[in-house]
Amino acid sequence: MSSAPSRRLHRTGTGRTIVREIRPGSVLTLVKASGASNGDAGDMYAGLDRFGRVVNQQWVTADTLSSGTGGDTLGTTTEQFEYGYDEDSNVLYQDNMVHSADSELFHANSTTSGDDSTAYDPLNRLTNFRRGTLSSSGNNGSTLDKVTSASGSNSWSLDALGNDTSGGTAFNSKNQISSRGGSTSITYDDDGNMTEDQDGNTYTYDAWNRMVYAYLSDNPDNPNQYYSYNADNERPGLSVCNGVTTTSYYSTQWQVLEEDATTPSSPCVGATTTVSTYLWSEAYIDELVARDSSVDGGSVTRIFAQQDANHDITSLVNSSGTVLERFIYDPYGVRTVLSASWASTTDSYNWVYGFQGGRLDPLTGLINFRNRDLNPTLGVWMEQDPAGYVNGANMYEFVDDSPTFYSDPDGLDAVPPTVPTSQPTTGPSTRPSTPHLNKWGSFLTPNLTPLPNNAGMTAVLKFKPSSNCGCDEYAAIQISRVSKIGGYNPGGLLDTRYLSDIIGADADGWHVDIPTPQNQGDLFINNQVTDWAYPYYGMNPPTPATPGAKYIWHNSQVSWDKTFFALNDTPQLPGASLEFQYETYFVCTKGTDADHGVLYGGISWGFDTSSNKPSTPLPSTFLGGPSPNLAAAIAAWNNSRKNNKGRMPLPKYGT
Repeated sequence: MSSAPSRRLHRTGTGRTIVREIRPGSVLTLVKASGASNGDAGDMYAGLDRFGRVVNQQWVTADTLSSGTGGDTLGTTTEQFEYGYDEDSNVLYQDNMVHSADSELFHANSTTSGDDSTAYDPLNRLTNFRRGTLSSSGNNGSTLDKVTSASGSNSWSLDALGNDTSGGTAFNSKNQISSRGGSTSITYDDDGNMTEDQDGNTYTYDAWNRMVYAYLSDNPDNPNQYYSYNADNERPGLSVCNGVTTTSYYSTQWQVLEEDATTPSSPCVGATTTVSTYLWSEAYIDELVARDSSVDGGSVTRIFAQQDANHDITSLVNSSGTVLERFIYDPYGVRTVLSASWASTTDSYNWVYGFQGGRLDPLTGLINFRNRDLNPTLGVWMEQDPAGYVNGANMYEFVDDSPTFYSDPDGLDAVPPTVPTSQPTTGPSTRPSTPHLNKWGSFLTPNLTPLPNNAGMTAVLKFKPSSNCGCDEYAAIQISRVSKIGGYNPGGLLDTRYLSDIIGADADGWHVDIPTPQNQGDLFINNQVTDWAYPYYGMNPPTPATPGAKYIWHNSQVSWDKTFFALNDTPQLPGASLEFQYETYFVCTKGTDADHGVLYGGISWGFDTSSNKPSTPLPSTFLGGPSPNLAAAIAAWNNSRKNNKGRMPLPKYGT
């Protein structure tokens, strides 16, 4: 980007939450105004509650920073949203403080006392949406919980697999739409790609299931768009018949840095080229800061993007802080363009980024998130998940039907929102465990605590069984991978051979964790203690634990009280410079559930450790199903003579 805009980032303590992002005429701030009261966390970061959730996202034209904790001197507000949450961190509402009529309620109007606790369904999925001025019914204290006159609304009737059956929509056994409103026009190819959508637009895909042609319903015989790809699967070229050809250049994170759009003055004769360059924030991979554009090398027009807490671009401003255009979205990304004064209009700036930072195709209305295309009208993906069943059994479901909580920038896996790794120094030391639910139960965010003297990391992992689950006994299986080898251990140089002796596997490969005197017991056990590690070099299985009891085995502690199934695990290898990666899965080993024996899903987590430095946790991610890593580790386990002495083989979970 030529003459890149001045930009400063400020963070809470040592955490990752950006509390100020300062640009010319456009400042994001989570800091209170000078003289205002402290926020819910008891500090100057009034935009965050005590759990690190955004409760007040404000954009202003200027911000004069304070030298202490008294708050900043803020300019004119151009965009401001306030948020409310339920006990599971689901967003209850987004209150538009600049234009109240475009506020949003993410549940049905309140009708009974305390019904905010059931605003989402038992799987934390969104089922209702209303747009309009918010007010309080009094059923939930003073919480905003109703929209009396809605300018827009929607509801979703979700089956167990996340398919929306409202309006008579039916699905086949592959979770593909077989009919919608009595029409069967929606079709798929043999590879699971949608070839005709609800509007009659048709699509063609290549051998790698990538969209290559789009035909609009009013021009079914000639492609309106052609998409090409480079070796990294990115779309560098997009052609419109007798129209614009756009070539894009990407960062290593698949962010468009520059695109050149060539428009012929007449078919194949003469052309004008618009060059656009983009600057991206480090707060989130798809959070756009600004776009510079020029025509045929002429003057540069700079536009800044402003977002809400869901990473949706909600307004465009110039360097003077003047709002140029606004956008609102339904929960799955259908965009409405508004003028600066909130009147309905059409886009005057050829703006293609919007919902959760995804790239809109203006002709088809689809939103691209790198590996896949979202159909915002249907609220489903056009293609099956290339990563497989990472989010459960439905490979078309968008972010577990929780678009106000999860995002999926890669089109591969629903990821939770960015939260601080530590609170402001004056705030509380805890934040909520945010559940990832399926029909069997919920996986809670791991609590990772560094041990003294660089001795590793204590991990407390919790799985809460659902009341609808017929499982009586649970087990867990964990795989791990150790890499970035370096440093020394008490016995000498930590080399590949030494590491292989400890973990019984290749030094840089995924393996099934097993409890040995050296390996500090990384295999979990359930309330009846799994026998997966028996026998191993003469070890005998321990006495089964009873519900409510705790059992310690090589520094791993498991408790079971029919409420939470928790593991306290302490993998250790002092004095070395390593990266430990783990994937932890829970399994039903006994019960009446029809899916008895299923591997529910789990959590990936880990930590870095290096000499003379505290251990540092790696980002944790919920896994809706088995990963290829698990399949490879189990295959290696079952094929290994060394580790399989008299042991029962492990089930072949995985893709």
